[in-house]
Amino acid sequence: MSTAPRPIPFSQFGGLILDKPLDDIGAENAADLLDVDWSSSQGSLRSRDGADEFTKAAGAANYESLFAHSDSRLLARRGETLVAFDIATGKEIAGKTAAVKALFMSFARLGTPSASYSYIADQENTLKRYDGTDFTSPTATVDGVAGKAMPKGHHLATWADEGNRLVIMGTEPNGGPNGAISGGSHVWFPNPGDAEAYESTNFVQVRPGDGESIIGGCAWGGQVFVFKETHLFVFYGVSVDNEGKPIFNFRTVDLGTRILPPSSKCAPQVVAGAEGVYFVANDGLYMTTGNEPSLLSEDLNPLADSQALVGPAATTFGERRWTQARGIAFAGEAVYIGLGSAEGVVDRLLKFDLRGLRWTVWSAGLHSMVAWNAETSTHRERLFFSAADEAHKGIFFYTPAKTEDPTVAMSPRWQSGFYELESADEKTVVATKLWGTGEVTVKVAEDYKALGNGSVYKLGAAPAIAQVQKQKGQSATLFSHQFSGAAPWSVQRLDRYLRETRVVETQK
Repeated sequence: MSTAPRPIPFSQFGGLILDKPLDDIGAENAADLLDVDWSSSQGSLRSRDGADEFTKAAGAANYESLFAHSDSRLLARRGETLVAFDIATGKEIAGKTAAVKALFMSFARLGTPSASYSYIADQENTLKRYDGTDFTSPTATVDGVAGKAMPKGHHLATWADEGNRLVIMGTEPNGGPNGAISGGSHVWFPNPGDAEAYESTNFVQVRPGDGESIIGGCAWGGQVFVFKETHLFVFYGVSVDNEGKPIFNFRTVDLGTRILPPSSKCAPQVVAGAEGVYFVANDGLYMTTGNEPSLLSEDLNPLADSQALVGPAATTFGERRWTQARGIAFAGEAVYIGLGSAEGVVDRLLKFDLRGLRWTVWSAGLHSMVAWNAETSTHRERLFFSAADEAHKGIFFYTPAKTEDPTVAMSPRWQSGFYELESADEKTVVATKLWGTGEVTVKVAEDYKALGNGSVYKLGAAPAIAQVQKQKGQSATLFSHQFSGAAPWSVQRLDRYLRETRVVETQK
């Protein structure tokens, strides 16, 4: 038995783990968290970035279907009208609109020696084009004849490595160029460098008749990735036949899972990132480089079934599961996934930090999101999102310059797994010391019970890291600690002072 209080330090605050018993998660990982993130400069746990308003919504409709056309232009759908924004001012550009359907929309950029275009697919209409100034509805040249109808595409990508081709993945019935017979399994390839010139034979059908339609795609690593619900088709090159006609070479990969079709909010389930292509399926987040996908979300495996969650995170997730994933984005070495409630509103944003391979969860209220990068801007990367809250219609972006999110109430908290302080016997902790910034409430749960009353640690304003110690006696076999409080705050280190360990014979 030891009577001198001994400090036991905690200086690692990891991501959320749901697939282990509460006492296997350990003190260094989270059994529950919400609205927190990690500081890359200090290595500390902190309340997450807030959000700033980019623009207010005009009229009665919210914005949806966001797309970054360039460093200076952002596109968005408002009802059945596509509008353009000036990035510098956050204002709609007057008189520059296009009529579209309120369906899932897809966009792709394609540059030529004289222009930079964004092509736009809304499924029901033929492709539209935006050149940074005006929206147009171009016509196609098919087999050398001009003035024909463009395809009615579902999903778009740009194959820069094979002649700078636009790729149209899936169409409406008879939605090929010039109304050609086509459908949800067709992949069309316009001529190199010209998204408005087609040969009527330049298409491929991927597993036609399998009962599935193409649900998304993108370009990565010089290849084009076309996804159906259960299979991936990787187009890796173009060769020619004996007549000099192009052959679009691809291989088929069994996903081993099923991807849900995207929702109508421009919420794609597929995105290209730095290390590969990420997609969200019924049972989690996957990555592929063109071969068998790897599951990245083992830590969140309980979200893959319908059983009730057990533990502190049950309140954070409720009945939300992977089958309610609505949208994916890649920004700042992280993958973001929208997760909806049973009513279909995206009210949780999962963030997977690819540097630390850690999961966190943010409160959210959004329709769609898109990453925007500008090499010449002081804000080189932003994640824009359109708010779903009727009281805060508009477009916003996450930023460390703000500590609150006007679109949703933040509730920053992080709770460790249960730990036994190096002994399986009953123990007494007599004091706690905390290093960090802001005002942090520390609560402790004992032996799988609910959290007790908290102590507030007033640590002072950032960036100076301060320490505060409080005396409070607690006796138990297992402990779990939680940090919480109104943003902004950060936690660098926690010390818990162990006074004694009681073996079975001495316990009361």
